[in-house]
Amino acid sequence: MEREENEHRKDLTPSEKVELARRIEEALAGRVGNPNLKPIRQDFAQLPTPTGKSSDIAAQAVGLNRETYRQAKAVVESGNEQAIKAMVCNLHHEGNKTRGK
Repeated sequence: MEREENEHRKDLTPSEKVELARRIEEALAGRVGNPNLKPIRQDFAQLPTPTGKSSDIAAQAVGLNRETYRQAKAVVESGNEQAIKAMVCNLHHEGNKTRGK
């Protein structure tokens, strides 16, 4: 059952990727620690803390590079349906070229 779901799962649309990346970016915002706080000792394994700009981490998480995410985010935020459709077609075409389809 799970295998079938994975085989038939559709890729996220560019608009969905932008929305997901925006949420990741918001979640990472303000993650700079307070240097005056003493670290709390914890006895469980620490997950790696992402480093770099929140927008770069968010873009990478959804499979976009920094510049593509920046441009796609601007198009989606513009609300221009014609520009969004053109972006979707362009990114879909580029994705197919890199996958050899």
